[in-house]
Amino acid sequence: MTRDELLQYFSIKQDADFTVVHVQCRPPEKSDEILVAEVGEHKWYCERPKYFWSALDQSLISQGYLAEQHLVYPEINEPLGFFDHKGRWWQREEMSSFGLLKHYLAHPAHYVAMMAMHTYDAEAVVKTLAKIKPQLGQSQYLAEHLHTFQQLYTRFYRTESSIFMLFDELAWQFRQFLLDRLPKELVNRYFPSFLTAEITKEALAKNYVADREMLEYSTTRGVLYAKDLEPRAFYVSPQFFPSVPEDHEILSALIGQDLSLAEIEHFIAYRTMLPAGFQINEESQYIESSGLSAHLGVLMKVVIKQLDLSLEQVQNMPIEKLIASLQKMV
Repeated sequence: MTRDELLQYFSIKQDADFTVVHVQCRPPEKSDEILVAEVGEHKWYCERPKYFWSALDQSLISQGYLAEQHLVYPEINEPLGFFDHKGRWWQREEMSSFGLLKHYLAHPAHYVAMMAMHTYDAEAVVKTLAKIKPQLGQSQYLAEHLHTFQQLYTRFYRTESSIFMLFDELAWQFRQFLLDRLPKELVNRYFPSFLTAEITKEALAKNYVADREMLEYSTTRGVLYAKDLEPRAFYVSPQFFPSVPEDHEILSALIGQDLSLAEIEHFIAYRTMLPAGFQINEESQYIESSGLSAHLGVLMKVVIKQLDLSLEQVQNMPIEKLIASLQKMV
């Protein structure tokens, strides 16, 4: 189906028409519900049904979302994601957390390559934010900076699902994989080794963690969701292949159980992906909130004043329209 056909199909549906699935990898306060719809031969998933993206949001992030589809599945030409009439993001089964986990378990090197590409993008985003921060309040640069933010969001979000959507399910399934095969005490000693992030160490040292705590259980999103945070532009490279003392003990215990080769391959895939996945998930939340959203918030306050609009009016305008309005005033 084309994107227009999908939009038409979903526009006449009510939430009661969808199947509600509760996932174990997220607590209720972080939205543990997923909506599922069957359309023809495929299932479509709305994994954040409490996130309603405005016209401004969609104009900033949609190109990044669509770019990810082509990075993960270059052979698929049909649309794998779209915003419905309520502003919720739906993805076809391949781009859901379940489909991505299946894909990356079979191709863990692809996952690592995607994360490596993201670190290059993230560092470039942080450098750009630091460069333009002193000019955000200057009216002569408003249109130029809005265009820059559109580019930054597109670049930062071209691995969005592989980072945000996938990680909770990835971590949950890896721990369950271990618990199904090893003593709980050994798993509890081993698993936390992966849940450390280089950027969080830096944030703790700089006392930036309080900012993060303000948003910890937010179940709504928008590009301005962190507009009142202190804008910060900092970056720390993740460790892609950290050494864990228990690795040999775990692998020996698994092999000693006469597991199949496929099961050993799954362990190696999980072990390869989770360290980078956790660190980059943490890094991305800092950059998304105190980086992109907080800096954009500073800029949008000036835009609102310049165009004499309310925050609600601005959120209901795509960024291209805002840029055009500002250019007319020059």
